[in-house]
Amino acid sequence: MNYTIKRLMDGEGEVASWYAAAAERWDEMLSAQRVQSLQSLAMRISNEQLWFEENCGTRYVGQEVMGWVAIAQFYRGEDGFGPRQGDAEFVLQAIRQSGCSVEVCGHAEAAARHFRLIK
Repeated sequence: MNYTIKRLMDGEGEVASWYAAAAERWDEMLSAQRVQSLQSLAMRISNEQLWFEENCGTRYVGQEVMGWVAIAQFYRGEDGFGPRQGDAEFVLQAIRQSGCSVEVCGHAEAAARHFRLIK
């Protein structure tokens, strides 16, 4: 979260809109993939990285936003992952199998550790 936290500290207000756009894009990706396989989701994720880089700040900011939102979208303050834990694990596995950059994968792993999805 280094890239977006720094931008927030610098007063860049569009950071919130990048996260909102990323959440919407993830929702679209997952809605289209509900009954699809892990492999098809991994391929879709691979193909979407450029969208995040172009629409969520810059290359590195977009990678960070993509990885963090991938996991954070399933977490709720009231019950953690609750019944969404399987979905979060599925997305994390798809990211691991995707052709995304090591940065996107690293951010998703960091988010999964932060939210205690993994150790």
